[in-house]
Amino acid sequence: MKTANVKKLPLLDLWYDSDNKKRWKANLPFTPKFPLWSGIQTEQSSVVYFELEPGCKLGEHYESSEEILFVISGDVDVVVGDERFEVSDGELLVIPPSTPHFVQNKGEQVAKFLGFFADSESYSTFSEDVSPVGSKVL
Repeated sequence: MKTANVKKLPLLDLWYDSDNKKRWKANLPFTPKFPLWSGIQTEQSSVVYFELEPGCKLGEHYESSEEILFVISGDVDVVVGDERFEVSDGELLVIPPSTPHFVQNKGEQVAKFLGFFADSESYSTFSEDVSPVGSKVL
């Protein structure tokens, strides 16, 4: 069995060209198509680790499968559909598939997250192209 340590994962800087506050750092360590793939592949699930600097936002997007979002650390607003949630360290949210959502760091520290997906082939569709990837789909 191989392991991946989120404290040691290389992170890819991602952003929307239209808004310098819509920027985040991420790694999908078990997703072979992701540029920083760890070499570990899953059969029935996937995960994303991401970070948001203070004042920054993960751009609006939706997933192809259900997501469980775990806030490792930080004080953030999560908007899921037309509902807003204020969440912090240790909280979990369930986000239904195909439901638009975004996350904004309202705190003064870097916010850190894990997102768990119910499908190894899960993908995210963003409202704009994500740089430097140059695609709406990750």
